[in-house]
Amino acid sequence: MTLRIDDILSPTHTLVDAEVSSKKKLLEFLAGLVAESISDSSADEIYERLLGRERLGSTGIGEGIAIPHCRLPQCEQAFGVLLRLAEPIDFDAIDGITLCSGQPTVIPARRRWNLISQGIDHALGSD
Repeated sequence: MTLRIDDILSPTHTLVDAEVSSKKKLLEFLAGLVAESISDSSADEIYERLLGRERLGSTGIGEGIAIPHCRLPQCEQAFGVLLRLAEPIDFDAIDGITLCSGQPTVIPARRRWNLISQGIDHALGSD
């Protein structure tokens, strides 16, 4: 299965200068946005799933970028949001650099493929 960026992102889920003041506020904002697009989901459930993943280790991958993500049973296919923050926030990134942009992703709970490695394989022409 080839996964293309437009399978996950849409122009309506690409945001510039998002106004959030903390990691918690960002996760709440994202959860609300995603809940509006996925039937039978709630912002509270998505927030708890995103937060649960962050408790395993920060998804701040460095250079001001984070990829918060979670699995959601109601999700039928991978769903993402691309955003740039109005002001950087602390996101507990591995390099300590404050977060400027991110690509939060929600993926179906029953799918077993790894979205990140699939994207890397595609970029390298290995798919």
